Amino acid sequence: MSCSISNIRVHLRSSAAKISSAFLFAFATIGCASVNVGDQRPMAQASETANSAAKLLDEYLSYAPESTCDAKLNLRKQLVACGHSAVKNAIENYTPPDTGKRGVFSTETLCPDGQVRHYMLRIPDTYDPERRYPMMVRLHGAVFFFQHKRSKADFNYFCKWLDEKWEEDIIVLGPSAYIPQKGKESCWWNIEGGMRNILHMIREVKRNYNIDDDRVFIGGMSDGGNGSYALATRRPDTFAGYFPFVAHPMIPMLNGVCQQWFTNLKGANIYHVSGGKDETYPGEIINRHIARANEQGASIILQYYPEAGHDHTFHSVEIPKILDTMVAKWQRDLVPKEIDWTTDTPSTGRKTWLEITEIGPLGELNTDIKPVTVVPPRVKLGIEVNRDIKEKCIVTAVPKDSVAERMKIMAGDNIVHLGEFEIPGWRALGEAMFKLPHSEPVKCVVERDGKRIELEGVFDPPLDESKPSGRVIAKRNIAVKTDATLIEMQVYDVTKLRLWVAPVMQIHGELKVVINGKEAFYSPVQPDADLILSEFERTFDRKLPFVAAVDIDVEKILRGEE
Repeated sequence: MSCSISNIRVHLRSSAAKISSAFLFAFATIGCASVNVGDQRPMAQASETANSAAKLLDEYLSYAPESTCDAKLNLRKQLVACGHSAVKNAIENYTPPDTGKRGVFSTETLCPDGQVRHYMLRIPDTYDPERRYPMMVRLHGAVFFFQHKRSKADFNYFCKWLDEKWEEDIIVLGPSAYIPQKGKESCWWNIEGGMRNILHMIREVKRNYNIDDDRVFIGGMSDGGNGSYALATRRPDTFAGYFPFVAHPMIPMLNGVCQQWFTNLKGANIYHVSGGKDETYPGEIINRHIARANEQGASIILQYYPEAGHDHTFHSVEIPKILDTMVAKWQRDLVPKEIDWTTDTPSTGRKTWLEITEIGPLGELNTDIKPVTVVPPRVKLGIEVNRDIKEKCIVTAVPKDSVAERMKIMAGDNIVHLGEFEIPGWRALGEAMFKLPHSEPVKCVVERDGKRIELEGVFDPPLDESKPSGRVIAKRNIAVKTDATLIEMQVYDVTKLRLWVAPVMQIHGELKVVINGKEAFYSPVQPDADLILSEFERTFDRKLPFVAAVDIDVEKILRGEE
């Protein structure tokens, strides 16, 4: 079969292709503008098709994203028929219509969880619709409290430190999280809640303003920084860098929301600020976690202020610094040469060109790359305490179904002993919980109504590690001697995966994939106009390089069943 395949449909099970029979993959029609893959049509005709695709895309995007009307579907068919090259060029050169809105304002959106939320925007007064702007997504802290006032205050405080240059050179988005109807599902690190809401707001801003997709950054204080870490380990493809301030990289686990893997932070640009007098997330403890993450492959830059607390005292120095030295220089890399990715949830199984789509036991077929789980370092009572009274540990709230509720701890109790540790104040309680074991009985002494009462209970086990997780380490080698670009993968308990293909990954004409030492795929991969358009609609990201996708049944390949 010829590699010049304009206007034909190709199926990878063709006997003429050098391909493993490990998976199904059908390609969409390659259209008339596919000049770079063998289309011999005159350049003038290709240019005419490109102009047609651009006009069709403008009209197509004039419909609401959720619209499925016949007129929109017909436009989609016409657009895809223009071919992958024309579609990709139209997307790359698309400019959102000018809304006319500038300055600082609040708007609202219907989020994926079905709830309406506000978010803040700061658009430069001199905004030029033809220019692409970096964007900073600023997540507020205290994510479980009423959100919009807090979101607005934190957003305004960040914007306060923009100098004259950055006032006109960056767009700032301030999402808001909590609403009473959703509770914990709204927190930034909830996989199907808060995370999806953030990405939805980003996508909406991209529809209305000219954002540089390779320079979208995210950060925040406290819970805002915790959410930044969660996105870095679960949904990283949107962001060029992360700026967690006085935050904790393991809060998603400590809250029992989702597991974390420091190995997933490999290649991420992260700048963390911690404070030595931070009583919420003590700097010395946080710094140890960061060192541990870096030992497992992360490269987190740490700025430690011994005199800083859980506050904004360093913002006047740090915000100008990160803008000038990091935001000005960092860009995302969607086609890295190596990926190390772990997940227990296929919905967060993707990092750039690798996607884990199914997890299951492979037993002796595995390689020795078992996921490196970050076990929470402390047990959890689940209480809230009065932090204004430092010399006591006064309980202010006992959540339902918490360890504290099962132990019969009540609001108003003063905890004086926990296990073998005396508790002279609420900070001592936090230190004790770092030293007590999970899943073992413990005694707690409280003062209540002038009496000391001894209570008993058992701490919960660490976040459920019985939930299966899978890991892939993949490397692409563009310097092989054959005519194919080689991608070598090691897998652990990953039974199916998808490979997203960019042109740079196939510079030799064919793509070869080897998994745990077995050849899984060997064939040319042809661009798919429908896929290119679908990915753009999903993300509104004009710089996505991927033009095709290959689905691989890993288990069948390793068992020799295909």
